Amino acid sequence: MADVLKTSGRSLYDMVKNLDADGNTVKTAEILQKDCPMLQDAPVVFANNVLTHKVSVRTSLPKPEVKRLNQGVGGAFGARDTKEFGMKLYQSLPWIDKMEFRFAKDANEVRQSNMEGILQGWAQGIEQDFLYDSVATYGADSINGIATFANAVDGKRVFDASEGTATEAQIYTSIYLVAWDAMNGAFAIAPENGTAGVSFQVLGDTIIGDELNPGKRLEVEQYKVESSLGLGVVDPRAIARIANIKTSDIADTTKDNYKKLPVMLMRALSQFPANLRDKVVIYMPKEADLALQLAANDKSNASFVYGSGELFASRVPTFNGTPIRVSEMILTNEEKVA
Repeated sequence: MADVLKTSGRSLYDMVKNLDADGNTVKTAEILQKDCPMLQDAPVVFANNVLTHKVSVRTSLPKPEVKRLNQGVGGAFGARDTKEFGMKLYQSLPWIDKMEFRFAKDANEVRQSNMEGILQGWAQGIEQDFLYDSVATYGADSINGIATFANAVDGKRVFDASEGTATEAQIYTSIYLVAWDAMNGAFAIAPENGTAGVSFQVLGDTIIGDELNPGKRLEVEQYKVESSLGLGVVDPRAIARIANIKTSDIADTTKDNYKKLPVMLMRALSQFPANLRDKVVIYMPKEADLALQLAANDKSNASFVYGSGELFASRVPTFNGTPIRVSEMILTNEEKVA
């Protein structure tokens, strides 16, 4: 089985596994990672500034000078800039009605079933934040998601799939390409607090108000689930996007729009620097994945290979060897990107 993905750095689960002794945090991270593929793909780094992570980015390279006899040379090192990426705190105080335990054969099965449902919902929310969250739109308690690094069509990193068709509100979707690399690309951020930002705590039994029957009380077993995570992008070239894909047309075999998709993917992949190209993962909605399959089965199109490969013990589709994640969190009603 082929090794498709070669990210640089440890995933969330890898990091927590090395830190946590009681297993609760490890289980939480494992479920989050399972249901949020981006957390599995993304290498995680510890924040170096308490609630934020700062990196120094080279903005220009020094040019070589010719050494001549009896002439000195300069000491140019090029220019650098500092970027700062924030984290978002997620917290939930779920509870289980104590009555549930009276009818269960195993109390731990009740707990696990409830917690897995909560964490699956969390994972979907985190992946959507990694895609669309924006400090400019939602305030300082937010993070900047992948779409904020690719929010304007330039024909280099962000490609327009609409080809100048009339603008119709909220009928578009996108394909996102991310090069995960802890040093030079995109990465997840967690606080260095002994749990890598993920914690699960049993608070014990308590009495709470019944929302359905004001004035009545429930005896419950309560928990606290908490996570702090952020997203950093050192080099904007680690992100590419095929935007303005008309959701209703992409898999319509009568309009041939699906045939354009492979060419646009090739163009998007070609923009990645050589050192990041084998770290790329493609994220697309199921409609786009279907369109890609249709293009692969079209006899007039033999320009690419739609296959499958191994990605973290799961079989995933691939485009010319680049792994594809089909994400339900990519919106199919995005605004048009100009």
